[in-house]
Amino acid sequence: MNDIEVTIKKKGLKKKYVASYLGIRPETLSRKLKNPETFSAIQMAALSRLLEKDISKLDFHVIFLKMNLN
Repeated sequence: MNDIEVTIKKKGLKKKYVASYLGIRPETLSRKLKNPETFSAIQMAALSRLLEKDISKLDFHVIFLKMNLN
């Protein structure tokens, strides 16, 4: 179980609800949780909002870079 699944469980959310929130089927969510790098950027942002956790703190197996654009 990865940290995203753990956070979902800690929040008391059902995977079916999370899948619906993301606009995907529960089966697709299960596949994406096994390979978190397959979440789209929009899905990552939505999960971050739903789970109330900074996107960079969720383990999507990707690197987030912060840029300062002045």
